Amino acid sequence: MAPDDNSIVRGKTQWTVRDNVLFEAGIFMGALGPKRTFLLLPSHSAGRLRLPSDLAGMTTLSYGRMKSLETSLLKRVLNVIQIMGPALRSGYNEIAALNQLLSEREQLFSDGSSASFKEMIAPVATQRKQPWFARTPVRILMDGISKGYEDDIVDDIFWWLIVDGIITFDNIEVWSSDDSWHWDDSVDFAVFTDRGIALLNQLRGERKLARH
Repeated sequence: MAPDDNSIVRGKTQWTVRDNVLFEAGIFMGALGPKRTFLLLPSHSAGRLRLPSDLAGMTTLSYGRMKSLETSLLKRVLNVIQIMGPALRSGYNEIAALNQLLSEREQLFSDGSSASFKEMIAPVATQRKQPWFARTPVRILMDGISKGYEDDIVDDIFWWLIVDGIITFDNIEVWSSDDSWHWDDSVDFAVFTDRGIALLNQLRGERKLARH
């Protein structure tokens, strides 16, 4: 984000970033999401460089020829990376759509109340100390959900996670051999999909970043 161009804004000349740099930043935000996109700003441009207001609130680092990156800033970036987990293989827009789907899908309880699937899954995703990985057992997620809800509700959640492509079966022939359809009998044959891992890490990251 170097001040390589001049622009006249409301009659005032200001240093601005070149259009192609902003375009490339947009590509990263579209592919990885704004929380995973970091902006490098030259230290000598403080107060002189005009950036679009839409970039306010993003993680930024300053640099200079005679000044190395501050340790505190590097730790800030490292902390964000560790909280958010591995980079998404699935597109950011796909995960955003999946997030919205879980927010809209509701579970009705016997007392007449309801909760979205996101509300039921997010607390378990957040409680995990390390990111979710492809090799993380699906049982960790389902056992966590089962601590707060009745068995038939957990069973519904499990099969909807299959339908939504958050988890899938890695050996359908072995799983179907005993014709068992209960989540507790089926969960050990299930694995997380790439989009499922991306979603869980996003839910985990959103809540943890909000605490900082």
